[in-house]
Amino acid sequence: LAAFFVLQDISRLQPWLYQYSFMLAAVGLSGIGRLDTQKALNACRLIIAFTYFWSGLQKANASFAKDDYPWLLEPLLARLPPAAEPLLLPGAYAVPVVEVAIGLGLLGRRTRKPAVVGALLMHVFILFAIGPFGHDWNSVVWPWNLAMIAFVLILFWRPPDEPSLTTILRPRGSVCHAAILVLFAFMPALNFFGLWDSYLSSSLYSGRTEKGYVWTLDGGGLRAMSIDRVALNEMNLPGYPEERVYKKVFAKRWCEETSASALPVLAVHSTPAIFSGERSVKYYRCEDVRAVGAE
Repeated sequence: LAAFFVLQDISRLQPWLYQYSFMLAAVGLSGIGRLDTQKALNACRLIIAFTYFWSGLQKANASFAKDDYPWLLEPLLARLPPAAEPLLLPGAYAVPVVEVAIGLGLLGRRTRKPAVVGALLMHVFILFAIGPFGHDWNSVVWPWNLAMIAFVLILFWRPPDEPSLTTILRPRGSVCHAAILVLFAFMPALNFFGLWDSYLSSSLYSGRTEKGYVWTLDGGGLRAMSIDRVALNEMNLPGYPEERVYKKVFAKRWCEETSASALPVLAVHSTPAIFSGERSVKYYRCEDVRAVGAE
């Protein structure tokens, strides 16, 4: 069902749907006796641990430190004395390290409990930052953060089996576990070379996704619209941040619905350089993307 809905609209392939689908597949196969219960739990553990691991690595870039992290801190800084700002802002450079450590820590027996505590604190902060007491933004991810808290507690806090690192990672003849290992542990590495989608690599609020803007001409002059902002306003979820998707959305939404006098132009900003945060920009007119929109 998830695959069917995604084929209708790739914007539905959000990170949480991707994660939930494979976790439900493992649990469902266990429920009908096609997968050992222990293997199903370890497959879910693998998904959760590597979601933190790759999410942390995705945040290791200048764009996250300059833009995303200060934005997340704003609700907290508004409630603290001004002297707290210079103390908290450098924490942007610790976030990737901490999140990677949480992911790796969940895999080991000795480091599991501290990693669980770290994960819980992180989600509490995220919910405060983007929740109703913070930016009140992107409410579709609030339940995901609550679900992650539940997953961490259920799968890693004092589990009766106390699985080891090798037990979690070893497929042991399970096709489902092997597929999850490949998709969640190894394939996200290809995203750093532009060969795997950002949302399939735990890149959300990382500052490292492509961005799409549409420029139009109206009576007041040039106007820029963020495709992500339009998607959030209309569907309460961010747009799928890939150039091929931005081009299709632009072709179907703006080139078909906007008058020729508006001269719509799509500007796709690449993923940022790791150390400088700079992005290259590609521009497309309607004639450049008409073939794409017709696919």
